[in-house]
Amino acid sequence: MRRTVTLFVILLFVFLQVPAQSGTGFAYEDITSGLSSVPVERPDSGYRWIDRIEYIPDYMVEFHKTYGEMVREVLDGGQNCLSNPLLGEKAKMSNGVESYSLKVTTFYDTVSFTFRAGSTERQIKAVANNVVTDYVINQSYDVSEANMFVDYLIMSLHYDYPEAFWINTSFPLFFDPSGSKIIYADQKTGNGLIAIEIKMLLQLADDSSDNRFGEFLEEAVIGMQDFRYESVTAFNDSIDSILARCPSTDRCAQIVYFNDWLTKHNGYCTDNPVTATPTIRSSYSAISGRSGDNGPVCEGYARAFKTLCDRVGIPCIVVTGYARQNNISSTELHMWNEVQMENDYWYAVDVTWNDPVPFETDLRKKAVSGYENVTWLLKGKRDNIGQNFTFGDSHPNSLTWQTENSIYWSYSIKSLIVNTGYDIDWEKVWADIENARNDDNSVYDIPYDVRPEYLRAYSIDGRYLGTFSSVDGMCRILKDAGTVIVNGKKMYIK
Repeated sequence: MRRTVTLFVILLFVFLQVPAQSGTGFAYEDITSGLSSVPVERPDSGYRWIDRIEYIPDYMVEFHKTYGEMVREVLDGGQNCLSNPLLGEKAKMSNGVESYSLKVTTFYDTVSFTFRAGSTERQIKAVANNVVTDYVINQSYDVSEANMFVDYLIMSLHYDYPEAFWINTSFPLFFDPSGSKIIYADQKTGNGLIAIEIKMLLQLADDSSDNRFGEFLEEAVIGMQDFRYESVTAFNDSIDSILARCPSTDRCAQIVYFNDWLTKHNGYCTDNPVTATPTIRSSYSAISGRSGDNGPVCEGYARAFKTLCDRVGIPCIVVTGYARQNNISSTELHMWNEVQMENDYWYAVDVTWNDPVPFETDLRKKAVSGYENVTWLLKGKRDNIGQNFTFGDSHPNSLTWQTENSIYWSYSIKSLIVNTGYDIDWEKVWADIENARNDDNSVYDIPYDVRPEYLRAYSIDGRYLGTFSSVDGMCRILKDAGTVIVNGKKMYIK
């Protein structure tokens, strides 16, 4: 499930400096440097959410790129306002609270205004303040355009950069017009001109709120706390550990391996997702391997899977929508993935459904429950999962939120995936995964904490059957299983 993006506008107090009097009027330098960029049509690659918006201002596309560079800088151990809001744009709201924000762009314009002839400088400034405030509230072209696309931009930031695990999934929006100034004011005629300068800001933190998750701060309390960079180290180390045993060439084997790792190192959150720690929705939850009350929910699985795919160059997106088990069950908010294979077609992957919550109470809080599977890997929308019930029926796409501007979102309902699922050569896939494990000399962690000579068994269609210390033990437990894949090779058990 995803959080609804919160969008609100706070007008900052506008201090319009009136320049020194010269004759009967006031003159000021022209700070206008041109209007904001004209929206351009974006090509749709299907790879990034930002590319799926039919028309979007190019400054938002550029900001999207800059944001990604800042995320990578933090993951490399650097500092910027995403990790330390004090390094961001500082602004004071009308209630006196200082806000630290990230600037998206600055809008420039000039506006004529009138006032009563013979007015004092103070009176002229008061009128000009009202003009600038009205300019924002009544939504000039630039401000209206920003409002139209900003929630799409924010969604794209969080869906295209899930590795930014410490950032919450909503940014309050600010329009700061405090840089506006009076260019000219004629006291005889009562005519004047204002140079409009409005900064579009995404709030990161203030004294009472913080857009970073408390788990990754020195103290998990509201306020300006220091960022815990050891969480970045732990995140990077876990990814490095996962990739160390990842098949290096075959894309299908890599996808199966990521699913295998995530399902066997995590257990779906057993706490109420509404009241649980918010990081259950972050990529950190599943990348670090969690279960029980801190286990990931669907967002955590999907974001982690995309993070891993991004690292090895597999085109992957997160998908929002609904899920239902059959024709009669009700739907609930859900998130999964779509990936592009070497044949250029896109297929669906639902890691969450491959790690179902077991019925047994003693298994519910364990990472490895024995219910892990590969059923929901590389599916097509018309693949049957039940009688007259397809994958498309069980996973209807949606933005899961309503907006009057949805006409600008090219794929608000449309899925990229093809009708028929990918044909997986399971024997080859498991052999590739086993070879990658055996080539690595690092310590095996759960569920690979056994010696390399132990036997990992899968059904012929890829279901995990268990890990065994001997052939006799495996045959006894898997009696009459028929053909299985053991450490990447076929074996017949009777």
